[in-house]
Amino acid sequence: DALFNEAPSRVVVAVPPDNVPLVENMAAALEVPTVRLGLATGDRISIKGLVDGSLADARARFDDRLPEAMGVGS
Repeated sequence: DALFNEAPSRVVVAVPPDNVPLVENMAAALEVPTVRLGLATGDRISIKGLVDGSLADARARFDDRLPEAMGVGS
């Protein structure tokens, strides 16, 4: 839930690193609180001590999970 729960009052937004200040400023202007969860750049993904690994591994896990759960090959 900490990483992927999008309740009606909460959303996860991914933006290029250069646009983070713009998004934070827009949210602040609208009095919408923000929290930076992590950063995905280059070939790694790191999320506040929860995740730190290769982006290729994360992508493979994402792509393979549903077929594995259904018992079919990827």
